[in-house]
Amino acid sequence: MDLINKTCYKTFLALSIFCIPHILGAWELDYLNGKAHYPYSVVELDDGDFVVTNTEAINDTVVRSFLLHLSPSGSVINVIDFTDFFSGKSLYLQELKLLYGNLYWAGALQDSSNQFSAVLIKMDQDLNVLKDTVYQGKQYWTSHFFEYDTDKILAAFTDFSDSTEYRGYLIANRDLTLSTVWIDSTRMWKYHNLGNSAYNKKDNRMYVSSWRYDVFSYELPSFNKVDSFRNLDIDMWSSPLSTENGNTIVPCLKKIFPSQPPWVSKSDLFLISLDTNMQVKDTFQFDDEIEHRVGEINTVVQAGNFIYYGSTKNISTSNFIKDDTVHTSFHLIKLDLNLNMIWSKSLKSDVSYQLFTIQATSDQGVIMVGQRWDWVSNPNQDSLSLYIVKLDSNGVSTGTYEKNLNAVRFNIYPNPSTDFIYVDIDELKHGETYRLKVYDLNGNLVIQDSITDHKSLDISKLKRGVYILSLEDNKTCSKQKFIKN
Repeated sequence: MDLINKTCYKTFLALSIFCIPHILGAWELDYLNGKAHYPYSVVELDDGDFVVTNTEAINDTVVRSFLLHLSPSGSVINVIDFTDFFSGKSLYLQELKLLYGNLYWAGALQDSSNQFSAVLIKMDQDLNVLKDTVYQGKQYWTSHFFEYDTDKILAAFTDFSDSTEYRGYLIANRDLTLSTVWIDSTRMWKYHNLGNSAYNKKDNRMYVSSWRYDVFSYELPSFNKVDSFRNLDIDMWSSPLSTENGNTIVPCLKKIFPSQPPWVSKSDLFLISLDTNMQVKDTFQFDDEIEHRVGEINTVVQAGNFIYYGSTKNISTSNFIKDDTVHTSFHLIKLDLNLNMIWSKSLKSDVSYQLFTIQATSDQGVIMVGQRWDWVSNPNQDSLSLYIVKLDSNGVSTGTYEKNLNAVRFNIYPNPSTDFIYVDIDELKHGETYRLKVYDLNGNLVIQDSITDHKSLDISKLKRGVYILSLEDNKTCSKQKFIKN
């Protein structure tokens, strides 16, 4: 099963961004190495840096997963490759969040027999891995997760153990120890997209919007359904937002021809604000007579007293297949908390762009992440670059460009081992010198060396346990686990 078919309707591919006069703190970046990029999440660290999760489709069965570490001005600090972190398994990265002072990210592991396991990984803000936990035994695919009950993590996942796919949640402590698993076995995934969830701290409930026209609320930790909301004229495609005042804002598409499915009918961008009783407080409809699609993951975020609503503008609607004669673009709307529009901006549309996710930033601006396809100069649809833009609170951006940052691939064997491990660098990188570092799971550096092609490493003096081996140059970093017996 390939990445596109397994992650929530990833069959349509298009995008955009814009550039007007320079204002400090705004920038754009086009990261291209000739493969298809699927960026699902972005986080701003306490020091102002940004981290983007990205899964790069090498082919139908092979993926490369990495974190892109960016400075506040948008320059690439590091590319941290996790492709071989779980030996022999493909890692699909989904949401990344800063919780309890550490980074947590969710995803899925695919083994050679096409079995999936949910995975959560904990890192410090220096991007050292502190803990990883794989939840096995079911066909689980983890996407969104939330801070819950002051010291826990609530994660949403899909269970596709049989021919029907179900939505579920797991609760883990901040050290990733599993405490609760709940699966709603009554509804199929196409009516309950697991990723479309928001946790409301004010009433301690989970709000879930379906793929079609329902919103449900569940009390925690029992997961008993409390209330629901239905509107047959809309289609919900992305995650709702629980605001600081306790309301839940649901991004959706309002169908102009309700009898037709959303991929055929023209739709307007639409927002619904629901109170804790599932009563409509405010609505917002945007119709510029051009087709839009909401972001793949997060499309509505709160920045102080404002709301940002992101979409892809002018996207082809025929089965979500990119029309290589149409220029698409990122589009952003800024609203107040009562859903009154302040401004609306389309970003540049020189080629095709598709928005995946947006995130509010500490300066009340927003960062938008997606794909860019220059079909004019490169007609190969596999060449989808990772495209990132940082906008200030007025929607202004200026740009930089980076490309061809490929982290080294390497193998560790035997693994586990007692006395020695051998590190082999991919032949394409032979002759280059890398810094070799070994960390324990507390982030302590326990071995430091260098490597060019091959290296035998004495680990006999290390304590038994799990360690992270890192190969680094000035711009990239690859990490892989090994076990000392």
